[in-house]
Amino acid sequence: MAGCGSSSPPEPFHGTWTVASVIAPGVSAAPGRGLAVGTEARFGPGDALVGGQACDEPTYTKRSLWAQTFTEAYRVTPQQLSIATEPVALVDVACASGRLEAGSTLILRSDGSMVTMWDGVFYELRKQQ
Repeated sequence: MAGCGSSSPPEPFHGTWTVASVIAPGVSAAPGRGLAVGTEARFGPGDALVGGQACDEPTYTKRSLWAQTFTEAYRVTPQQLSIATEPVALVDVACASGRLEAGSTLILRSDGSMVTMWDGVFYELRKQQ
């Protein structure tokens, strides 16, 4: 039988998420900018939305970094973000049109939550049921 749609399972980062907390504040955040706790984010095959930012036809690129490389790149250790596994799994989100500042990089955690960043501040995302 032929069916409609994709037969591959959804990616673990697809779905609707909520900013649960600020977990590692950075030093470069401008006053008044950033994501508030409770802000919704959605990542799917056709679009991605974070707060008021929209991304059409996103491309998700998976990559991984060892802890030392991650720390050098993001100036925070995986442990500070409650990430205990190596390598650290990341997903880069590129937009065909539109733009994401927050949510353009997703850091996957083994407990099913994610971390994203904006202006040097890290945010914990929890998936909505």
